[in-house]
Amino acid sequence: MNDPMTGLNEFERWIKLAQDTGAPGDFRQALVNVHDTLYAAWKSARACFGDKAKPEHALEICRQMMTEMARLKTRESESFEGVQ
Repeated sequence: MNDPMTGLNEFERWIKLAQDTGAPGDFRQALVNVHDTLYAAWKSARACFGDKAKPEHALEICRQMMTEMARLKTRESESFEGVQ
């Protein structure tokens, strides 16, 4: 639920606190990336399974998203190895 004073949700407030207390930027960015990826996986699960979507569905979709991202990154780096 969003804070009526700031309009931020709990995660956003926590990220702001991490920033205000000097947490490294890479750490904060990693948290945001993971959060956004899991949120996208949940939206995908809801699109596929509707009201029957469960967190386990989102976690499996997230795993598959991460596998596919790694595959694409590997393929991309291999295609650049031949370009010199």
